[in-house]
Amino acid sequence: MVVLNARDAAKQAALLRLGPHLPVPDGEAAGWTGRAALPGGGFPADGFEAALAAWGERYPFLAPHTAHQLLRAYGECARELLGEATSWSDLGRVFGADRTGAELRYLVRHEWAHTAAEFAWCRSKLACCSTPGRWRPSRTRWPNLWPRA
Repeated sequence: MVVLNARDAAKQAALLRLGPHLPVPDGEAAGWTGRAALPGGGFPADGFEAALAAWGERYPFLAPHTAHQLLRAYGECARELLGEATSWSDLGRVFGADRTGAELRYLVRHEWAHTAAEFAWCRSKLACCSTPGRWRPSRTRWPNLWPRA
């Protein structure tokens, strides 16, 4: 028996109600996402370790835990995040917990992060592993905080 917390139960209930109204992609059976690489994945569901090993060769300057986190969070889209970087310093300012200017630029361009709070909490989870009080919610937009590169 699976025990769900209130949030998971609400999500499950919403999916049960919405599911019959959502379209199934042409040529795919229901449940196709369990067998396909999702956007950003770029590798088979069981191919994470092989992709991580390839990343170790392509980006040898990344600490193993950083490469693991970036690949888990962004999949193959992290190649765009890292670009042609050949050293840690090529990724720009470090905001803490191995979050860099390169990740911030990627989030601003592709995931609509516009404030320090969005960067620190929403995708990077930087605030979760930072000194308490260091990251306060902010409505300040990035152009006022950090010049675009």
